[in-house]
Amino acid sequence: MDIVYQNLQEEEEVQLVLPRSLESLDIGSCPLTNSTLREGLRGLTCLKFLNLFNIVSLTSLPSADVLGCLTVLEELRIKQCWFLTSLGSLQALGSLWELVISFCPNLSAEGGSTSILPSSLGCLEIEACDWKHLDESLPDPTSSINSESSDINPFTVSLQLGHLESLRDLSITNCPNIGSLLGLQELNNLRFLTLMGCPKLTHAETKLGSLLNRFSTDAPSLLYVLLAEEALASLRNLRIEEFKEESFRSEEEQVFQHLTSLNSLDFESCSSIKSLPNNLESLSSLEALSISDCPNILSLPDLPRSLLWLDLTRCNPMLKRRCQKPHGQDWCKISHIRWVFLDGVVL
Repeated sequence: MDIVYQNLQEEEEVQLVLPRSLESLDIGSCPLTNSTLREGLRGLTCLKFLNLFNIVSLTSLPSADVLGCLTVLEELRIKQCWFLTSLGSLQALGSLWELVISFCPNLSAEGGSTSILPSSLGCLEIEACDWKHLDESLPDPTSSINSESSDINPFTVSLQLGHLESLRDLSITNCPNIGSLLGLQELNNLRFLTLMGCPKLTHAETKLGSLLNRFSTDAPSLLYVLLAEEALASLRNLRIEEFKEESFRSEEEQVFQHLTSLNSLDFESCSSIKSLPNNLESLSSLEALSISDCPNILSLPDLPRSLLWLDLTRCNPMLKRRCQKPHGQDWCKISHIRWVFLDGVVL
């Protein structure tokens, strides 16, 4: 049985009278209070999927005595709960596999600490959460503050992930206050990692050593900041998206020589970048290269002989002319590639 509560009027007091056999519950755009959610979830021992979205009156998830009853809950999505400050006793959800928290800008570093996340998690997605102080005028011992920084808000938070040993998929996007990730060396099952829009994320206590399959980021520097050599050597798919710089720094280019298993490389929506790394030719396992919405790239570097697929989409017209056969200036660099696409048209 599935039940949806949605778009109730603000003046209506939501009363959740739910059957114990309920397996899926969506609650959205209604004036749900903390106490109403607490009483409504109590005893739902068959609930597998819970979705909370656009609930402006919700400030905290229930305590362990309530969440502990949700013994088969597999998926929890919390979206656009604008005034949510605390995740309550989330660690009580012992069977939770997938957790999505997005657009909860008031979630606090105290109430949203990832040390309370269930160790059963296999998939964790955090998007557009600022991880503020409950009282930003008071110092927080879990935060790291750089007194020399000129930022208006120098506060950063460290996310504790080491206890999430079952985690396979981690995505953190548009979280401006995240400064470090702790316990990466314990994530032996992590295969898919996305880190976007986290400008303060510049270091890790330890590095990720698992056999990573795919990494997506807007900050290539995170390759050597977060990944140990074995993780770099195992990486098969790399996606660099919305990179804001005009070129790669020397240390960012050097890390490419460690990507010995890389099979697929994507550059997408990098509007400022003018040139690709010069050492792409060293990627001896690379078979697919995609460049899309990168209007300032005017030429290609030398490319590996292993490359089978090249896709150029919405790129600079000069680059496209240079890739035309047989007389384009870059044609000699790509003539060995079996499939070359320019805006979807095969050469």
